[in-house]
Amino acid sequence: MLEELKKSAVLQQLGGQKILDSDNQELVPKFYAKYHEVISKSGGTGAWNTLPLETQHAHMAKMSENLVIDLGKDAYEMMSDREKQYLTYFVWAGCGCHKDLNSVWGGYFAMSRWWEEHKQTPPILLANHDNAAVLADVASDSNTITPAQEWAFETTACGGIKATQLVGALFNHKDDKKRAS
Repeated sequence: MLEELKKSAVLQQLGGQKILDSDNQELVPKFYAKYHEVISKSGGTGAWNTLPLETQHAHMAKMSENLVIDLGKDAYEMMSDREKQYLTYFVWAGCGCHKDLNSVWGGYFAMSRWWEEHKQTPPILLANHDNAAVLADVASDSNTITPAQEWAFETTACGGIKATQLVGALFNHKDDKKRAS
């Protein structure tokens, strides 16, 4: 939908510029052709004259918009492929904050895999109060992990991610009494 709106805006911009750059001798025949098209679609001159003034104005406004778009299409067709590509290039990115967050989390998980693959000691887990109680029962030599312990491992972060979360909670806490100054 946004891409279509952009295309329409490009054509309207080109058409508006064409109107500014053209003289009346070039524009009047195109205007009259559109005007006669509107009259014939409404049932002819007699039917047009019986339409309420507001309806006539709405038809004329739509006719003007279509004329501008048609002029824009003509101008667009006269452009080089490079100019067309420049005008119609469309990128949908959405919210950049989420893209940044996803890349940070992706890096975090890649680093976690690297620690495992290279048999390196990762940063210590910085568990919240509830997860710390669940993880305290995990024996280092035991191969069995309960679902609660597995959940606590999955939801407990370490390293830069957790440090940033803690600092953010400290400096921007929702309770002003717990906020660092």
